[in-house]
Amino acid sequence: MRIIRTATPADFLRIQSLVFAAHTRALAPHDVTSRLPLIFPSLSSADAFAAPASNFWVAVDESEPDAVLGAISIIVGEGGADAAELNAFYVADAHQRRGLGARLMDAALAFCRAAGVRRVALTSNVGHYEPAIAYYEKRGFARTKQFEVAPGIVLVEMELELR
Repeated sequence: MRIIRTATPADFLRIQSLVFAAHTRALAPHDVTSRLPLIFPSLSSADAFAAPASNFWVAVDESEPDAVLGAISIIVGEGGADAAELNAFYVADAHQRRGLGARLMDAALAFCRAAGVRRVALTSNVGHYEPAIAYYEKRGFARTKQFEVAPGIVLVEMELELR
């Protein structure tokens, strides 16, 4: 049985591995090692778990609780007291399209609602992550801004108003 639980610092390397694998596939043939800090600076060290506004959840299988199948991160207070940032959202390829991502997203958004968050923002990479952007749009996120941060790296900002 797959469960969603709060992530701990012990999960850090497994989450980082999941993130790196996703970006390696999406950015091939580019050098992910040099681009990852631009795309995802907050998971460059386990210090992210110490930030008081950071909240991480992982999806694991009860039979193998150390194997992270997916992860999501919310930072409360980014963009205002009643706002949050969806900082990371990853599901391992072998576990996509099985509802695991929806369960992670539901857990994070339920947390946001309980914390009084009214708006959740995210940033994604255009071109490399079109399936992710389509998923966010399906979940109600709307595109608000698009910009280039480095040659070949175009980002889109999206927001979801919570009710």
